[in-house]
Amino acid sequence: MTNRDNVNLLKSIVRNPFAWPGGYERFAVTTDGAAICFKCCASEYAILLRSTRGRDNDGWTVEAASSDCEMDGPLSCDHCSREIIEDWQDDMLEIYPDSTPTN
Repeated sequence: MTNRDNVNLLKSIVRNPFAWPGGYERFAVTTDGAAICFKCCASEYAILLRSTRGRDNDGWTVEAASSDCEMDGPLSCDHCSREIIEDWQDDMLEIYPDSTPTN
C-alpha cells in the first residue's frame, strides 16, 4: 500500500467508524501491530496522520484497518485500553452454560 492509501484508511475510520453491513466497529492497525479504536483515531488524528504520511517508525503509522467481525477473541485499544471486541466465549457460556469453549 502507498502512503496515500494508508492516509485514506485513517480518514475512512474517523469518518465511518462502523462497517457496513453489520455495524461492526472499525479500528486501525499500526505498523507495530497495535490496534487503535476509532475514538483514539479521531482524538489522535494529527499524530497518526503526520506519522502515516511520513512513514515514520514511531508506532503511530497506520498500516491497515479491520473490524471486529474479523476477529475471534477479545481485543482492546492499545492506546486507551477500551474494549473494541468483547469476549464472545463469555457470552456463549451465558446462553449455553453447559458448553465448554474450545481453543
